[in-house]
Amino acid sequence: MRTLLVLLFSIFTFGVATAQRINGFIKLLDNDSALAGAEIRNLKTQEATVSSAKGFYEIHARPGEEIQVRLLGFQTKVVKLTVLPDERLTIYLKKQVTELEEVSVTGRSVYQRDSIARRQTYEKILSRRPDMISVMPDSMFTIMTAVGPQRIFTFPGVLSRILEKKVGKGKKAYKFQDQFNAWEQEQYKEFIYNKTLVQQLTGLNDTAEVVAFMNAYPIPYLFARTANKIELNSWIKANYADWKQKRSPVLIK
Repeated sequence: MRTLLVLLFSIFTFGVATAQRINGFIKLLDNDSALAGAEIRNLKTQEATVSSAKGFYEIHARPGEEIQVRLLGFQTKVVKLTVLPDERLTIYLKKQVTELEEVSVTGRSVYQRDSIARRQTYEKILSRRPDMISVMPDSMFTIMTAVGPQRIFTFPGVLSRILEKKVGKGKKAYKFQDQFNAWEQEQYKEFIYNKTLVQQLTGLNDTAEVVAFMNAYPIPYLFARTANKIELNSWIKANYADWKQKRSPVLIK
């Protein structure tokens, strides 16, 4: 039992010690202005976050891992963390020349402007983190084992998050964050995969048919985030061809 506890303790503390939270800003290369609504993703762990209205972000990472930054209307950038930065890491994006009509002259789409407004409205609850609550002052607790009581170190970053998500206001805050993120994903999918685009690519004029087709072939969020314009159009056309074939009447001879 004691050996198992020591092993689990070693594995757990190794993960906590090596995974660190880095933070910084996402900015436009041309004029150093903040970019809000950018997706920042750890390509190894798949942890992801979105930059705030001021371009600020926070994410966990280890040395050697890669951080990808994506924002509609800008070139995707991947930063490899050879060593973890001692100070805030500012990542600059370049504008991307695109034919997407949804992108405005300011570089922000309607979805991005609405998303920024929503995040500003709920900024306080969305910014809640486990390190905002206190932990046990002695940073240790006692457990009973076969050889007697054992003093074990607590893990403030992990233990506080567990407690935060299980009780009181923390539980409600994290539940709201999960619901908000799910809603944001749905809003983004509707922005990318919209009725106007489907009508242009399929030639469908009946709104009911457009809705029926889109319901039959919902777009996955990850694909909506990663696909370029050609890939998206090809996906819609292929699904439409499949949809037409399935709806064709069967001739009985």
